[in-house]
Amino acid sequence: MSYLILINETSAKVGYTSPGDFVDCVDGEVRQSEAYDIIEIPYPAEEVKAVLFSKIPARRVALRHKTPENTWTFDEPERREVWNDSGIWKEVVERKHYPLNIDKSVIAAWLAGKEVELSGIENAISRNIDREENQKIIPVTESESIRG
Repeated sequence: MSYLILINETSAKVGYTSPGDFVDCVDGEVRQSEAYDIIEIPYPAEEVKAVLFSKIPARRVALRHKTPENTWTFDEPERREVWNDSGIWKEVVERKHYPLNIDKSVIAAWLAGKEVELSGIENAISRNIDREENQKIIPVTESESIRG
């Protein structure tokens, strides 16, 4: 038994958090709060987090240098935060505080089902990074040393 902790309408901040943003999942008792929605889940927190965290895409900082290779300069390289969308790097333009959002109505329907499989929670998850603002493709070339 664990508890999902989600941002609710009272504590949401425009441009920073939204109702349903996933804050944490914990085992044991959770004290009710006006700032969060608390949803009981019939699985251990570790298992729930494994499913949720598998949905978060990789993010890195990409650099573009203004000079040819091996030229010294005092100019900082251009930096962009990017995220990996199934092998395609896209620029992070709008970054939310929490990476995942969970639809409470989908969770409620899932929990009301006769057989509650943990994989069913995936239907309630949306990634905040998937917003329209974050779809600009950045042509990143990965060096051999980074790829391993």
